[in-house]
Amino acid sequence: KILRLPEVIDATGLSRMSIYRKEARGQFPIGGASGANAVGWIEEWVTRWIQSRPPADSSDKLTAIFNSLPAP
Repeated sequence: KILRLPEVIDATGLSRMSIYRKEARGQFPIGGASGANAVGWIEEWVTRWIQSRPPADSSDKLTAIFNSLPAP
């Protein structure tokens, strides 16, 4: 299935510009033209990218661990 930009935004929680920035840096699957004025992404690739991301709360956990360490 080909996902259009609004579907990719909903699935990832990223903004349009974040998707294109990550794509340009090689940090997101590359979309392709799916029509004269449309861009699409392969659903399986986007799903794999989402699954490869750390859980949203992982940075909070790391911050809590770091803050609990004794000062040098």
